[in-house]
Amino acid sequence: MDTKIKVGLIGLGRAGVHMHLYELKRFSDLFELTACCDVLDDRVKQICEQYPEARGYTDAIQLMNDPEVELVSIATPSRFHVLMAEQALAAGKIVFLEKPFALSREGLERLRKLDAQYPGKLYLRHNRRFEACFNHILDVMNSGILGDVYEIKLRRHRHRFRDDWQTRLDCGGGQLYNWGPHLIDQALQFIGGEVETVFSDM
Repeated sequence: MDTKIKVGLIGLGRAGVHMHLYELKRFSDLFELTACCDVLDDRVKQICEQYPEARGYTDAIQLMNDPEVELVSIATPSRFHVLMAEQALAAGKIVFLEKPFALSREGLERLRKLDAQYPGKLYLRHNRRFEACFNHILDVMNSGILGDVYEIKLRRHRHRFRDDWQTRLDCGGGQLYNWGPHLIDQALQFIGGEVETVFSDM
């Protein structure tokens, strides 16, 4: 009996191909690519050549309505995340949503309501929780060898030329949305408790 989860991947750019698809390959005993979608037809054709069993779409709604697809993995530009998560959940699918999950508080509140409306169906991708260096530091802190930790500084010093939508703020790009969610999530894991106050200096 085939127990693999059938995945439909929406967004075949950098994150879709080099992260989501890469992870599907790593766990091919659990997942199989059943369908893929991108607004660029040549990207769809390229993935369908690599995965001849997968159906290709240029319309995300058609992929969401594919009866074979059980889980929709969303790796589109950030501004579409909330809407596509809502559409896929309404189509009866499990959703695996790339970060940033939303670009506003209103978007996050919408996702919170969707999570309550479709319990156990919405999953958020926090891949940096599995970084070796992060987990090593977390282990050291939890060991107690450092005593009471009262200050943590998190930084990312990565800069390279990009020529994709992530350079455009109107698409939800920029370093704040790209690396910010990772650093905030890691900070919350280090804190390990309730957050009393938050402030930002931009």
